[in-house]
Amino acid sequence: MRKLFRILVLSLALQGACTASLRAQDEISQSIPEEVKKPLAAFLAASGWKDTDALAASSRYTRLTEQLFLIRIAAKTTCDTDEDLCLTIVGRLQNGGFIAETVFYAGMRLEAAANSFALGGTDGPSLFFVRLYGKKQNVTAFPAPTGWIVIPSGNLDDFRGPKN
Repeated sequence: MRKLFRILVLSLALQGACTASLRAQDEISQSIPEEVKKPLAAFLAASGWKDTDALAASSRYTRLTEQLFLIRIAAKTTCDTDEDLCLTIVGRLQNGGFIAETVFYAGMRLEAAANSFALGGTDGPSLFFVRLYGKKQNVTAFPAPTGWIVIPSGNLDDFRGPKN
């Protein structure tokens, strides 16, 4: 089953790279906007993190779509010992609060694509994916109608992508 997911993600990613707006591999380096800091800090506090104002202030983000943010929280408490894989959140603002759609650990180099065609004809979900590269692992995430599917790769050679 895992092999099937890898094949699906790779084929969709390659197809999407040809026909979609593909964001080149770059680092997540933009400072969090002021309107996102307080809701993010409240979300982190509700999740049990300490010193959430400092975590939110030092976090970096990129906008994936008009409503979705990808946020990387890089601190000693939110990263692995190599400070490579850090707490990463795909979320959005709603009614003054921060809503996380998926949370996982990933590297800081980003590649994202969105496509205008729907999978499975007009009734299928639209293709959109995010791939994050770390030194030892990459993670691919894409939304499905029932929630996000997150696929980590234990070996960068499993996918085509840069090695840091």
